[in-house]
Amino acid sequence: MKRLQIILAILGLLGVLNGFAQCGSAQGDETTFGSNSWIGYFYDGANNFTSGDYQGYNTESEIFNQTFCGNNCTYAINGCSVTTETFTVRYKMNKNFSNAIYRFTIGGDDGVRLSIDNGSTYLINEYRNQSYTTYNQIAHLSGSSNLILEYYENSGDNRVSFTYTNMGSSYGGTVSESQNICASGVIDPAAFSSNEPAMFTSGTVSYQWQESNNNSIWTDIASATNAAYDIPSGFPSGTTRYFRRKATNGGAAIAYSNTLTIVAGSNNSAGDQVSYGNGSWIGYVYDGQNNFTTNYKGELFETEIFDESFGGSNTTTSTTGCDFQTETFSVRFKMRKTFGCGDYTFTIGADDGVRLSIDGGTTWLVNDYSNHGYRTVSSAPTSITDGTYDLVIEYYEAGGGNRVTFDYNVVSCTLPVTWYSFEGVAKSGYNEIEWKTATEENNEGFSVERSADGMSFEEIGWVNGNGTTTDQKSYLFDDTNAFDGTNYYRLKQIDYDGNFEYSEIISVISVVETNDIQITLYPNPSTDYVQVQSASSKAQPSMQLVNVLLGHVIQPPNEGSGRFNLQNVPAGIYVARIQIGEDQFQKRLIVQE
Repeated sequence: MKRLQIILAILGLLGVLNGFAQCGSAQGDETTFGSNSWIGYFYDGANNFTSGDYQGYNTESEIFNQTFCGNNCTYAINGCSVTTETFTVRYKMNKNFSNAIYRFTIGGDDGVRLSIDNGSTYLINEYRNQSYTTYNQIAHLSGSSNLILEYYENSGDNRVSFTYTNMGSSYGGTVSESQNICASGVIDPAAFSSNEPAMFTSGTVSYQWQESNNNSIWTDIASATNAAYDIPSGFPSGTTRYFRRKATNGGAAIAYSNTLTIVAGSNNSAGDQVSYGNGSWIGYVYDGQNNFTTNYKGELFETEIFDESFGGSNTTTSTTGCDFQTETFSVRFKMRKTFGCGDYTFTIGADDGVRLSIDGGTTWLVNDYSNHGYRTVSSAPTSITDGTYDLVIEYYEAGGGNRVTFDYNVVSCTLPVTWYSFEGVAKSGYNEIEWKTATEENNEGFSVERSADGMSFEEIGWVNGNGTTTDQKSYLFDDTNAFDGTNYYRLKQIDYDGNFEYSEIISVISVVETNDIQITLYPNPSTDYVQVQSASSKAQPSMQLVNVLLGHVIQPPNEGSGRFNLQNVPAGIYVARIQIGEDQFQKRLIVQE
């Protein structure tokens, strides 16, 4: 007999060591339903309803929200206490419901599911590991019903809840979703879907979709009698319309769904999505997270250094085209900027993803392209030579807060040339370009470049430098093939090691002389008037004056016989553009005070 007791004790110990938590004092029969309240039958282990692991029972009121004693603690019930790290509960309640539509809501961390027909089916079934989440569903009940709520905890936090709402004898259901459409050409809204069906306590449900221009007066849509509705393509741009689903039960009962709105805007004049801002940013906005291909909305603009929050979280913000919602969206910022030589550190910040390129998006100098709260990331010091760079910032918002920032700092290069002056003057038949340097270091020379538009330059000559010197040096270059009109010049200073930098850009308006027609302007310099005289033509001249330094164009009054009034012309050096018959030519004119 003593040997048998020892063997049983050993077997009991082995059972505990293998996780079998048997309770000899468990109370409750595991089957009885509470009347208008819950009886919860507890079992040891996650997702386990084995009778051998039954621990006992506890009760809950009809509406409850239970967190037990907390995470991984000992929870007392009628029987053996339960450790709340891994356990399972089957709640049972019998209730007499009045004839109505009900919305049931349950929540769980981890698995939870609800039956309203004694466990035959589950109205809600979210039986999986998860943080606390609530779920709801509607049902028609009338009379006595056996409800079963099953819950299990698989470590970590634990919580289970139950509530319900009486929604009356009819319910219109829900449909989705409203649309803010921004497009050009033909607009085709997405189809409306049925999230929840309509429900009545009697009769058979039938549907009829309706539309309204003012959310007040409604009109039936022909043939739109299904639970869902797909609006035909060709929705008119620039309009707002409202839609809802009407449900009837074959009798007098009517119920309506939620109202949906379609706002159709146009982005026809909202930017080309490719241009760069000149020293500032153009931001091209798209609907959707990490999306730069579809649902383009329009432009917004930022200064060179910026900190943008788009008006706040989940709000409506405008662009040059259509409004967008700041919950999930993307922006591609573009800026073209001329940087001087130096070591640059670029800093971008965002909530959520952001990345920066200084080569037009070919490579990413800084890349923090993931979901996260606002934070900043800086590049390593990046050596940049003089020149123009195409900067691109791509940013997306994935929900919650939104913010994007840009800044930079620079440690400038030691300049090989200290500029003293750079000037140009138009002379008879050529433009004279003159520049002076205060100091030079390792200076091989200067490439003289010319442009007709101030953007595209070509080399027109070379002038040797003075190597290394601390003395002021002067240089001259004559452009004998200047364009007729405005010429733009810049110098490309090149070191012996190949490094280079650009000067500022200056403009010179050429004076083009002609030998075919002899023209005289007198007096020159002039004050109150100037006389145009041509010995070879009797045609009356017309004249425009172009200020050589400012580029301003002035039309002086013609007093007749080639005499032009200069009383309202500011003092300065001008190019006189003269038209005599079909002949055109230019003369230099100095106007004095």
